[in-house]
Amino acid sequence: MKHELVRLAQAIDWPVLEERFGAVYSDGPACRRCRPGNRPRERLVRLAKRAGLDLQQTYVRFGKLALIKQQRYAHAKQFKRADKALRSSR
Repeated sequence: MKHELVRLAQAIDWPVLEERFGAVYSDGPACRRCRPGNRPRERLVRLAKRAGLDLQQTYVRFGKLALIKQQRYAHAKQFKRADKALRSSR
């Protein structure tokens, strides 16, 4: 496939990532306060630039607004809506 994210995933050395961060991060359920927001998208865009891949869309505006929306819901203790807003940003 020629999609930018597929090429980026093929360029990443996954065994090294698993070795370094496998003990720190697990696939278990995360608490609501610990869930990532906009940062993973920013890192992915930065890694793509370093790898020399041109992304057609970076979702800068959408990612920021989705994170703000998620934080507002979480602050109001509307966690189901916050989770839904977070899923829409992934």
